[in-house]
Amino acid sequence: MSDALNQETSITTVVVNVSFNEDYEVVKDFIQDEQIPFIFGFGMEKLKRFEWFLNEEKTAGTLIEVFDDSAAFAELGGKVIGTPINLKFRELITIESLTVLGSISDEFREKLKPMG
Repeated sequence: MSDALNQETSITTVVVNVSFNEDYEVVKDFIQDEQIPFIFGFGMEKLKRFEWFLNEEKTAGTLIEVFDDSAAFAELGGKVIGTPINLKFRELITIESLTVLGSISDEFREKLKPMG
């Protein structure tokens, strides 16, 4: 680990802050029963973390995704964007902010624009 700021690494971290458009239980069940099995069903070795943290008020949450590199992030995004699971995600949840820590291609950056 280095004490340098903005040091370039291959690791790509994605932080997605969301609010819920539906009841907490509906969102929680979707995440646990549909989204997580769908994501892990791809068996991506370069996906190191896919973790949800839901707030105590049960109105919002944060998703943290960590990839070995930006190519893995783009690969998963390419598999997920436009799928029924992704569309349902967009109905149940509003993305308040999406922060990507690391380098991504301009092409994939364009694909992410609709997500904020």
